[in-house]
Amino acid sequence: MSCGGATTAAWSKAGNCYGPMDPVSNVVLNTVWYDIAFLLTQEVAEVEVVPAPGLHLTVARTLRGLVTFLVAGHRCLTEQDAVQCLLRADADVHAATEEAERLGFHALDGGDKHEGCYRAAAAVGRHPRPFSQGTFLASYTPTKRRCLRRCGAALAAVSGDILRSSQATALHR
Repeated sequence: MSCGGATTAAWSKAGNCYGPMDPVSNVVLNTVWYDIAFLLTQEVAEVEVVPAPGLHLTVARTLRGLVTFLVAGHRCLTEQDAVQCLLRADADVHAATEEAERLGFHALDGGDKHEGCYRAAAAVGRHPRPFSQGTFLASYTPTKRRCLRRCGAALAAVSGDILRSSQATALHR
């Protein structure tokens, strides 16, 4: 089965697993957002299979981004501590944040803390638009996250379809 070239390009550049939801949902969310926001107007060749080196690179960038998100948001948290928190939280960055705080690593103060953490994660993960991604991901409040989870579950249960661009655009508003 072939995958649309723009979607594959979006995934390889921006399909990281950090974000406001679980890791797999974040990969989809980040890929669809980047595809809609930056790639829809570009002609990109279709791809039959994603090459293994590209997959490994995306995984490595994502791990660096997850660790950076946690370290940027907590006082005295080391990279090793961040990896331990991520392991305990199944790589869910928000659950790992709670784990770090449970272990006594205090969160840094600031109203845009998550936005700064997302931007740091995007920059170290070599996202092509780290500032935009940080703003986008930080815009997902707990209420929006719950709504997105319900909408995604309902969509999958009813139709088995993937999220269409128009639906993703409507969810971002």
